[in-house]
Amino acid sequence: TRTPTRTPTRTPTRTPTRTPRRTPTRTPTRTPTRTPTRTPTRTPTPTPAHDVYYNFSNKRGSWLWDYTSQGAKASVTNGRLILQVTKRGAVRQYYINRTFSDFTVQVDARQTGGGSDGAYGLVFRHKGDRDCYRFTVTGNGKFEFGKEVNNNWTYFSGYHGAIRNSCINRSGSWNTLKVVCDGSSLKAYVNGCLVAQARDSSFRSGHVGLLVGTESSSSIKVEFDNFILDRR
Repeated sequence: TRTPTRTPTRTPTRTPTRTPRRTPTRTPTRTPTRTPTRTPTRTPTPTPAHDVYYNFSNKRGSWLWDYTSQGAKASVTNGRLILQVTKRGAVRQYYINRTFSDFTVQVDARQTGGGSDGAYGLVFRHKGDRDCYRFTVTGNGKFEFGKEVNNNWTYFSGYHGAIRNSCINRSGSWNTLKVVCDGSSLKAYVNGCLVAQARDSSFRSGHVGLLVGTESSSSIKVEFDNFILDRR
């Protein structure tokens, strides 16, 4: 009896494992750093030039008394022009040694001593000894607006006497006084308020300056600063 031949068992062929293809790693793109835009430096606006400007920081400048007498004092202290009268019923004027026709003039002023009925302010188109226009305020909140011709004082029409106005600060506080002269037109302001206006042709030009005066009180003391004049 033949012994059957055994069929050998086939060893299965292993399918080789495919090595996966590596996906190349992309080098990240660098985002450029933005340089911040510099804010341009603002060029400061220059302070406009004035025809006349005094802040009294060092000296009085080219100023003159209209006349000299006892009881009148002028000095510069801590950057302020100080005018003082120590005589009852006296008026003293202090003006620039130049003449002007049409202009705008203003000054900061405050009364620091003396009675509240004393007056201080601007004198303009000043001619000769006493001929001039005046705009003044008092320590008790009133103003006067008029002219002096040959030593005779006259109020402008509609502004007779000392007139109270709420725009005027009392003694110890600053007031900005301004006058605009344009031909025969005269306008007066206090702290930005138009308080009086008139037309008059008595004086077409003259000196411009400051004034202090007493009434029933025996003295007055006033500080002035930032005197500005611009021709029109």
